[in-house]
This record gives sequence, structure tokens and C-alpha cells, in this order.
Amino acid sequence: MCSLPVILSTRSRNRWTSGSWIFTSLDKRKFYCNEELRLNRRLAPDIYLEVVEIYEDGYGNIVLEEGKEIIEYAVKMKKLPMIRC
Repeated sequence: MCSLPVILSTRSRNRWTSGSWIFTSLDKRKFYCNEELRLNRRLAPDIYLEVVEIYEDGYGNIVLEEGKEIIEYAVKMKKLPMIRC
């Protein structure tokens, strides 16, 4: 979760393998985040917003604004309202 002016959520591709899907390198995780965005925007363009870079600053903190080094990519999405059944 990130707190920005609009409530947003992010999903990142962790460093794991699942069958033929391998997310072990930063470049592959960026690629699959972009693929998720491209595919899911077809049906939910207002929900899937963009792929964002997650950085580490000089103190080892994880930040969304530009930092020392890109450590991860994530899909930024609008938060869906909670539906009670």
C-alpha cells in the first residue's frame, strides 16, 4: 500500500518461480508488470493506472519518489471499494 492523494494500491512481482513464469530478475519483473497492465487495462482501464518504480534511498529506506537505486516495479491500481455480502 502507498499513501498518495488518491488511495492507491500496488502489486509487485516477487522473486519466485511458478511453472514457466520466472520473476527472478528485475527486468523480467518489469516486463511482467507491463504485461499485466496492458492485458488488464482492456477490461478495467480506470483501475490499472501505471507501472511504478520502487527505489531504495541512501539510508536503506524504500521510497516511491526517485532514490538511489530501483529495487522493484509494481502495478499502481485504484483501490476498489469493499463490498459486503
